[in-house]
Amino acid sequence: MSNPQHLVEVHAELLRQIYAYREYYADIFVEYFKLLDQEKIARKHAEDAVRASGRSYGDWQVHNTTTKVDAQALLDLVGANVFVALGGTIEQKPVIKSKQIDMEKLKERLSEDMLSEIIKTTVQYKKPEEP
Repeated sequence: MSNPQHLVEVHAELLRQIYAYREYYADIFVEYFKLLDQEKIARKHAEDAVRASGRSYGDWQVHNTTTKVDAQALLDLVGANVFVALGGTIEQKPVIKSKQIDMEKLKERLSEDMLSEIIKTTVQYKKPEEP
């Protein structure tokens, strides 16, 4: 078993060295942290724009795309008969599995406005490494 007192002392000495190093090279660290802040802001803007586009750009690569249909909203829009014909089932609450639904039939029967209310697409990205 490691000696806790010794480990605490080692940690304290490392912190002392870090603080001394940071103080000695203060001008470099000020610039470094300023650049990190700018990168963080730029990363946020880039990530928001890439996510809104739903496409891959540079280091932001689409990892997975998931499309979900809001079963309750679809049932409310088209009624039970059409809902079932499109691949839905009605149990305690309406259920529709994306693998069961005929998306082509759905697109033929519903307007773009209706489709935008019931279909939600989620894009997952592999983010670039942080500095």
